[in-house]
Amino acid sequence: MGTVAYMSPEQVRAKELDARTDLFSFGAVLYEMATGMLPFRGESSGVIFNSILERDPVPAVRLNPDLPTKLEDIINRALEKDRDLRYQHASDMRAELHRLKRDTDSSRTVALRASITAAPSAGDIAIPAQTSLESGTTIRVAQPRATNRWLLVIVFALIGGVGLGGYSLLHRAPNVIDSVAVLPLVNGTQNAELDYLADGITEGVINHLSRLSRLRVMARSSVFRYRQAQQDPVQIGNQLHVRAVVVGRLSQHGDTVNVETEMVDVKRIATNPEFSGSYVGRAILYWHQGNQDAFVADWVMGRTKSGRADEAQAFAAGYRKASLKGACTAIIELLKNKSRAEYISPYEIATYYALMGDRDQAFDWLEKAYKERSARLEYIKSEDFFDSLRSDPRYLDLMRRMSLPQ
Repeated sequence: MGTVAYMSPEQVRAKELDARTDLFSFGAVLYEMATGMLPFRGESSGVIFNSILERDPVPAVRLNPDLPTKLEDIINRALEKDRDLRYQHASDMRAELHRLKRDTDSSRTVALRASITAAPSAGDIAIPAQTSLESGTTIRVAQPRATNRWLLVIVFALIGGVGLGGYSLLHRAPNVIDSVAVLPLVNGTQNAELDYLADGITEGVINHLSRLSRLRVMARSSVFRYRQAQQDPVQIGNQLHVRAVVVGRLSQHGDTVNVETEMVDVKRIATNPEFSGSYVGRAILYWHQGNQDAFVADWVMGRTKSGRADEAQAFAAGYRKASLKGACTAIIELLKNKSRAEYISPYEIATYYALMGDRDQAFDWLEKAYKERSARLEYIKSEDFFDSLRSDPRYLDLMRRMSLPQ
């Protein structure tokens, strides 16, 4: 009965479907995550169909009093039976979540001013500008509590946008991605309580992607056996016979939890080994997994394939000499020397200082990039190697001066 319970009224009536159908199913998943119950239930398909067509779900806030009223409004609009009254585009829902974030930020600021000792009950959500199969989200959270189920709901709404992006991708180019495996998010923090968050996001994305009729999604039982695996995602994709693999990781810096996801196109890497971006993308995945040797191997290969053999050789030689710190030191020295004859963005040097853990030097070179108005700074919000800098006041100050959301 699982699939039936997520069907939209137009599906039940066998009418023509469009993207708004997926938004209804998405709302049903959000309702379930917010309350622990399906919005439309019954002992048979007929009873469930009748509920979808004729009955309103029990108000979510009645089942979960901790749920913000605005989030309940978002869920209710997604579950409108008349699709003309529903969200017309995924971007409409994203805009509502933006407003929810703004209001949450404002209310927390007032609360903190009123009582500096008051602990926040939930987090600030930084919503990405675009949702797609390749996405990343940053969330500031307080210590997670089981009663704060709505935090998980908003996180899923952001990460679960993978499904909405998948709908658009599949309908524009149906032969591009026809099968996918969503691997369990890796909890890269020291907080075991975040395991529930990682698993909840993974299962939510799997459930929502499964609503896409033209996409074959590997079941939870098939992918969760790779939970502790340090295996190449391309190998996993080949073992599961899927075109793409979605991987992700939770990391924590202070009260900030970063949810980072990335899609690996298994076929493109397998059929085009000369494509440098494939190696760089896979290197980043290894870096998030803590697999340093594999990270360096693919990073070096990516630099080689992109025509930067001197950087590849310096990075590899430095790594053999003094591990990751030696690799970064060697390539930084090379880039500084090259800058005497050609332009090298300070931003690039900053990334290697951040990678080796030298925050002070990283900020010094980011400041130089800012003063030069380096075009590379447009990537600062998505740069993986800057994860360790994001909770630093200097990073927040730089975001403010660049007029970027913090």
